[in-house]
Amino acid sequence: MSQGVEQLLDWCDDADLTWRALKGTIYLRLDPDDPSEVRVEQTESVRLHDEVVLDVGSLPADRLAEAVEDVVLGRSSLVDARLTGEGTAAEVVVVIHEDGLSKHTFLEAVFELQKVRLLLHREVRAARAAEQTLAALAAAVGPSA
Repeated sequence: MSQGVEQLLDWCDDADLTWRALKGTIYLRLDPDDPSEVRVEQTESVRLHDEVVLDVGSLPADRLAEAVEDVVLGRSSLVDARLTGEGTAAEVVVVIHEDGLSKHTFLEAVFELQKVRLLLHREVRAARAAEQTLAALAAAVGPSA
């Protein structure tokens, strides 16, 4: 393992994060009880990749995309998220550039992913509730004349 990867693993240990390393890639859990893992790759920058499975129900794809975009626009410029091809999850990426990499920025990025996960779930639930309310109101009013 490279010295950079060893350093990231030390930082994960310091923060009590559960991790495993496989062929130079780190997989870590944001919550020890959650089986989903964040992929951490180090090249010229460190990239943390997370796939957040969303309970989309019958939420239209365009409304789901808006909810994901709303979360991203409210976060730092180093966070990006977009829907997966199936439209049932959001792929979230946080980037730390090499010249800004420190224990602080790495752990900040990890905790930013935790916040983004929570916000994505909250925004999708709110969007579903809004869509259901609109549908109920439309049904109560009946067809327009």
